[in-house]
Amino acid sequence: MARSTDARWPRRGIRAVRASYDARDRRVMLTLNNGVLFGIPLARLLEIADAPDALLREVELLGGGNILHWERLDADYSVPAMLVDAIGREHAAREFARKGGRSTTEAKATAARANGAKGGRPRKRSDG
Repeated sequence: MARSTDARWPRRGIRAVRASYDARDRRVMLTLNNGVLFGIPLARLLEIADAPDALLREVELLGGGNILHWERLDADYSVPAMLVDAIGREHAAREFARKGGRSTTEAKATAARANGAKGGRPRKRSDG
């Protein structure tokens, strides 16, 4: 079992804190820093899908828990990319955009107040 110990990386955001290989289910299991247990079927990791169990057990976490690494298999996988891939890129993009649209900054609030003082958003013209 690998644990993330790289203190150089920031500790913000979702990252893996533990990784192990489950030979029975042929999955790489990740424990995330928010307590979520996440399993990646080996079939989704094409470069190492046919590797022997003994080598797959040698999984390490690098980059503060952002990278899965197998030294003897010469393989690396991005933990954030695997999470996004698991939920689907289009769905993830929609969720990130929705969440980003809710973001408030002082600049955004100032622009909204200025627009409101001018009467709000301009009405769409109807050429019909």
